[in-house]
Amino acid sequence: MASGQWHDRELVVKDVVTGHPARVTFQDSHLGRLRRHVGHDLLVSPGAQVLVLDERDRALLLRCSDTGEWALPAGAWEPGDSFRITATRELLEETGLLLDPDDLVPFASISTAEVHTIRCPNGDLVHAFALCFWARASSHTRLGGDGEGTDFQWCPLNVLATPTFAVTAEAVRVYLRYQDTGLFQAD
Repeated sequence: MASGQWHDRELVVKDVVTGHPARVTFQDSHLGRLRRHVGHDLLVSPGAQVLVLDERDRALLLRCSDTGEWALPAGAWEPGDSFRITATRELLEETGLLLDPDDLVPFASISTAEVHTIRCPNGDLVHAFALCFWARASSHTRLGGDGEGTDFQWCPLNVLATPTFAVTAEAVRVYLRYQDTGLFQAD
């Protein structure tokens, strides 16, 4: 099990049992360990996604290496993590952006089965639910990541890169409702 902690603006991942630094592979992750028991059967998975907006209110999308679809930085929760730590860890891993967890603003919780039940390319079935955050970053920031994304693009919220991952399109629609109402969105 790994837990993310912030120390002097640096994300440190450590094993919550031993306290030693740890790098978690998918096989060692919470979902990876569950998959060894249930195979490709349906799992419910909490997670977080981050809508990063630049100075022109364009959204940062990454092209998923497994499907070719454009998506928001996002990922699964790990035991011991908060949703903010999950969001900041996934953002760092997938884009190289290091943001303070306090700079993330929650805007929605999304979970509708019609959109968030996902069949992964490897056959795994997941009903994901996520706490959605938005944050600011400069479009001039150098981007890179762990290989989950093959490319990055800053897109206007009303003209997302295609093909767009359905969960991403839904998160942007929900964010626009949040922006119009000022109210946290939940489905």
